[in-house]
Amino acid sequence: MCAQVSIIIPNKNKEAYLRETLDSVIAQTYQDWEAIIVDDASTDNSKEIIRSYTDKDDRIQLIVNDISAGGSACRNIGIKNSKGRFIIFFDSDDLLEEFCIEERMLFQEQFPSHDFWVFTMKEFLDDVSDGCRLWKLKQDGNHLGRFLSMDLAPWQTMQPLWDRRFVERINGYDIEYPRFQDIEFHVRALLQAGVSYRVSTSKIPDCYYRILRRRGQAGAEFAASLVSGANMYISKIHRLLKKDKRFIGLESRKLRAVSVASLGHVFHVLRVGDITRHEAVEIVNEMKAHSAFEVFDTRFSRWIFLLYCRMGVSRFFNVKGIKRLIQRTIPLV
Repeated sequence: MCAQVSIIIPNKNKEAYLRETLDSVIAQTYQDWEAIIVDDASTDNSKEIIRSYTDKDDRIQLIVNDISAGGSACRNIGIKNSKGRFIIFFDSDDLLEEFCIEERMLFQEQFPSHDFWVFTMKEFLDDVSDGCRLWKLKQDGNHLGRFLSMDLAPWQTMQPLWDRRFVERINGYDIEYPRFQDIEFHVRALLQAGVSYRVSTSKIPDCYYRILRRRGQAGAEFAASLVSGANMYISKIHRLLKKDKRFIGLESRKLRAVSVASLGHVFHVLRVGDITRHEAVEIVNEMKAHSAFEVFDTRFSRWIFLLYCRMGVSRFFNVKGIKRLIQRTIPLV
């Protein structure tokens, strides 16, 4: 008999967190689930830890990539190998409350006939009680607009419960994206004709997102990758929006904010000395030469954006408030 809920978990070198994560899955009060863990060529002890769980619980399945394919490819592999009527995407360092799946299924039964349902999440550092931000939603919020502009995405990857048929209809994750793959996936879902979803307005989180003290986000390679991913995201989503009459006039203004945000990181690491001015200029020129630059489709928006670039590579944003003012202005003009 097939499980009702498939939990799809990509993993790469998360041995420090895997046991706590998998224990939170096993502790679910709702029992009719399967967990598909796709290990992306880990070089630590991840696979051994996961196998210690597959040996004890046949609801847990391990699939191993011999060559790293990336998180999006891992999620697609998980979709292909899963059997559940519903899908939860989950990361190998995050946590579920023991009532998570049970209450999601009850909510889905209360509000059937939707493509997905979204629930409350909380961030944490070391312990779920350490009081980080609560991701609580409103049913009538401008969710698409916030995803498009990346103005603090309204929900994170593990918050939705997905109807499997809908995930298959949108063909899962796009494996070409070096960055923004989760944002792109949710935007593509929200752009589907006739999409229907329901948001839980509960103040009680059913899952927890671990904020890792990440490294490796300061150099030129990361900054270039970030801007390259932003260019790809803007170009693709811009084309999708232009084809849909529902979004006339929206497509350019919202997506300008993505360019501004990604270059904002470049200018920050330049200002603190992690990249050189020459490296920053090359990254800026890449964006200006890319088709993503088409979103600056008015004379004034192009002028403001180019001013933003010149000020950024000149480290002018040491002047308090100037950077924020320009970032707020560009999407509006």
